[in-house]
Amino acid sequence: MHSASRSGIAIVLVSGIVLVSLGAASAAETPARKPIPKFVAHRVGTARYEPCGVGDFNKDGKLDIVSGPIIYFAPDWKAVKVRSVDGSVDDKGDGYYNDFMNAPLDVDGDGLLDIVSCDWFCMCIEWHRNNGGAAGEWQKFLVEKSGNHECGDLVDIDGDGKALEILVHVQPTVWWEVGKLPDGTRGLVKHVICQKLSEFGGGVGDVNGDGRPDVLRPTAWYEGPPDPRQAGVWKEHPFAIGHIEEGKADHTPQILVMDVNADGRNDIVTSSAHQWGIFWYEQLPGEGEPKWKQHVIDKSWTQAHALTLADLDGDGDLDLVTGKRFRAHNGGDPGESDPLIVCWYELERGPTPTWTRHDISNGEMIGAGLSIPVVDLDGDGDLDIVVSGKWGGPVWFENTSGAAPADWVDVMPPSDLKGWSRVPVPPGAPLGRQQWHLDESGKVLVCDGDGGHDMLLCDREFGDAVFHAEFRYTKVQGKSGYNSGVYVRNNKDGSLWHQAQIGDSSGGYLFGETPGADGQKKFFSTANIVKDGRVKPAGEWNTIEITARGKVLTLWVNGAVTCEIKDCGNPRGLVGVEGEGFRIEFRNLKVKELR
Repeated sequence: MHSASRSGIAIVLVSGIVLVSLGAASAAETPARKPIPKFVAHRVGTARYEPCGVGDFNKDGKLDIVSGPIIYFAPDWKAVKVRSVDGSVDDKGDGYYNDFMNAPLDVDGDGLLDIVSCDWFCMCIEWHRNNGGAAGEWQKFLVEKSGNHECGDLVDIDGDGKALEILVHVQPTVWWEVGKLPDGTRGLVKHVICQKLSEFGGGVGDVNGDGRPDVLRPTAWYEGPPDPRQAGVWKEHPFAIGHIEEGKADHTPQILVMDVNADGRNDIVTSSAHQWGIFWYEQLPGEGEPKWKQHVIDKSWTQAHALTLADLDGDGDLDLVTGKRFRAHNGGDPGESDPLIVCWYELERGPTPTWTRHDISNGEMIGAGLSIPVVDLDGDGDLDIVVSGKWGGPVWFENTSGAAPADWVDVMPPSDLKGWSRVPVPPGAPLGRQQWHLDESGKVLVCDGDGGHDMLLCDREFGDAVFHAEFRYTKVQGKSGYNSGVYVRNNKDGSLWHQAQIGDSSGGYLFGETPGADGQKKFFSTANIVKDGRVKPAGEWNTIEITARGKVLTLWVNGAVTCEIKDCGNPRGLVGVEGEGFRIEFRNLKVKELR
């Protein structure tokens, strides 16, 4: 992150995307608290590469994901191998690929994003030229072999508000930018800040409030000169950060700069990359050399090897997004076998700031690797999160609740059920008695469960959308095997249907009949792959959401994604609910159309 001044604009750098947020606003100026965002996981791939990046590689106006040698092109995430990467990772997550950075950057100036990569084992930085969709792999250009490269980030070192420079995490302190090489061609030009060896880790931000970006390492911060390209003028300010024991330096991931406590002085946020602890370092008041006080944000888990700042909840200040790296040292780190985590820490700025942890994924074999792009991936106006790692990715977490409440359309039926239609199951069968009605409050849709097997479908069609529903069964003593469902993209006659099965604990999966590539109807089911359907016992309220985007349907049940299918053949259809012999109540039926 680069903060242009102590009270000005903070520019957060995320995989080349610039997010702008207010700087040192007072606590009184903080906007009203907004709802906590909810995220739905979409598995884009299952490859075990640790870095990832986001950019529009084919200039179609949509953001794509790069991880290792593969670009996943939006909107359907078609995987295309564009280069070769040596190394291997086994099914346990042990081993490495020789690829530790995927930075989207137009190096040759042709208007197409290339990929800049670096590697620990090959001890090099290189870039790969975008061939514009032509056949064959992208051409590789070796930039330099100069020691172990832990990772690297796109940052703003020259203070122009654009993250077009690269800070690599090597032991000397150096940075790279696109420029003219001695032979007159465009390539990456190196700038040396200091040859002294440091622990790995680094970041960029305005530490001293002079309006110029400084460069931070775990053992020192380097004061940015008026001309950052002038060698030998970066003033070194020694300190020690990144270790659970205050006053000791340790290997960190990104080192981030922001005013945490709203006192007008920029502070530091980082973590131990392999050990315990996520920290913020308060810049204390006083003249002369800045002094620092360490505060622990969380020390309950290890290997927070990627950090990003972003305003996830839209309250005007920056929050911290991070995740647990998987098998970083093949079992050699503490907490190596603990559950994987992706989470964010909600910051409440003020004299005594608080960080509240919100888990996005916990114990679901999704973590983070070496980078976490946070960007509006789907163009719906809120910030999404992309992760990858040796656990098998990438995965993107769609922010489904950051948009304005008006984006949700209430589709609860009125008391006369106008705008909704009963459809028998199977199609053409006779309907039983009318078993659907609203309760006395008018806010709960009730199926008595004694009118046969039917669908109750909203007459309005939806395409790409999220269907939200809350439900509970009426508990019957000694009864089990409760059964019902929620639908998206159904035909009006029910001959094509896509159902979330919401029975008892064996529910929480998708099945149905959808058009195949040949136009013929085909059956699908994820019942055999769902291990934890997450449906609560009868008598308790449940919340589910089905996200339909393109050909992909994703089911979210009570706080976690349970499954998805990638070959839905109906681009549009009706949403609805099912009656099948059990009394069940539905409330808060609503739809958010996706743009």
